[in-house]
Amino acid sequence: MLEQGSKDAKNGKDLLNLIPQAARSAEFRSLFRQWSFVERSGLLREMLDVQDNLRMEHEALMRIEFMFRKDEVGHPEKVIRRVLRGDGKYLEFSPYYSDKIAQSVTDYLEFLQGHVNRYGTDSIAHLCLPKFTFIRLTGGVALKTSYQGEREAVVVNTIGELRDLGDRLESNPRLRVYRLREAGFLGNEQINLSVAFKILDQWDVIGQTPQ
Repeated sequence: MLEQGSKDAKNGKDLLNLIPQAARSAEFRSLFRQWSFVERSGLLREMLDVQDNLRMEHEALMRIEFMFRKDEVGHPEKVIRRVLRGDGKYLEFSPYYSDKIAQSVTDYLEFLQGHVNRYGTDSIAHLCLPKFTFIRLTGGVALKTSYQGEREAVVVNTIGELRDLGDRLESNPRLRVYRLREAGFLGNEQINLSVAFKILDQWDVIGQTPQ
């Protein structure tokens, strides 16, 4: 029964994937060009109607999917990770979202989507870090070996840059990370990035086959 259910689900997904694939095929376009104006117009009206119905269904499902679960309250990044990344490594954004989604989720989504548009698959947005950590890293942090020592401003936008920062902190235990305030002035607020590096480690093993 379970095996049959899994097979049916796979066949259902294959069927849904076939619809846009067929519409983009050269054979479909060739047949479409052979139709009359009236026939083409009728098909487009039907497709728009189907699209509108699917969009409404999509928005109704989103209202449920984007609801905070018990362990996600106060953590919009966990909701985004669960819904938009699933079991994969990269965020998959929708062209539109329900207006019923919590404001804290949609606000962070806007940050993440803009960042992915700029940095692609290497964007740290795919890690779904806590919003505070994401904003601090992409806005810039200060590295210092002591509070009175020389500071170095570092901006982290990519996963590669986050790895490099982790390597530097590991190789120099005296190095500390501080908040970099506006206009480049150093704040006295030290930042703990252990959660970010833990999430990166977890992200690295996604999709790997257990040994």
